[in-house]
Amino acid sequence: MVNEPIDDSALEEMEFLESGTCWSLLRSTELGRLAVPTPYGGVDIFPVNHLVDQGSLVFRTALGSKLTHAVQAHEVAFEIDGQDEATAWSVVAHGRAELIDSDTAIFDCFELDVRPWHLSHKPYFVRITPTSVTGRRFRIDPSSRSGGPDVSADSAADTGSDTASDTASDTASDTASDKESPWSST
Repeated sequence: MVNEPIDDSALEEMEFLESGTCWSLLRSTELGRLAVPTPYGGVDIFPVNHLVDQGSLVFRTALGSKLTHAVQAHEVAFEIDGQDEATAWSVVAHGRAELIDSDTAIFDCFELDVRPWHLSHKPYFVRITPTSVTGRRFRIDPSSRSGGPDVSADSAADTGSDTASDTASDTASDTASDKESPWSST
């Protein structure tokens, strides 16, 4: 239930990650989720490949709602997560997303190894400059794994293929659903 009291012992087992650990995890992870507000009061979430560059997060994209909503938003959120056999972790960065549009900055971005999984043309670079980066790690309750999805190393390929197909379908709908220029209403 939503209104159940929080068990204080569970909070004691949660580790709040230091900033350096959060940035290390951001560097070690290829895929994250970008959350952007929509003009209609909702939130869209897009899987994106990213890189850490000079204290910011950079990703590539095509024209579409992801680009438009990200650069028009006052604030976006970017989340990564992961797990091993005993623990799970999550890192969330909040900040402003900006289209990288100066010739020098674009040229510098081509030096970055940002490789989207989807093969479509993604000519635009976006930089998220975080105003906050937070993370947490906790022990996984072993009893929660019974009957749930297999999170062993053997199932990692299955999980990855689901993510890749989600990314492909997201990108197709993103580029097909919103062909307006990201600069049209700024």
